[in-house]
Amino acid sequence: MTFEKTHNLVALLALCTPFEPDFAQWEEAAAMLTPYATEFRYPGELLEPERSEAEQAFAAAEAFVQFIGQLLQNAIEP
Repeated sequence: MTFEKTHNLVALLALCTPFEPDFAQWEEAAAMLTPYATEFRYPGELLEPERSEAEQAFAAAEAFVQFIGQLLQNAIEP
């Protein structure tokens, strides 16, 4: 299987979900976070999010990292 290079978190989540159905719960967060992986990443006209929006995105990203960490921990524990 080949994977296309993308920063679209929704698309990446769709690739993961068949292997781990619990990824499906992160669709809303992925949709919210995708612009942070693209719009705010590259030079050009700077789109600055409101502080509350950035804080919400940070909290979602942090929770997703914890989710991934737990999946990895569960995968290596006997």
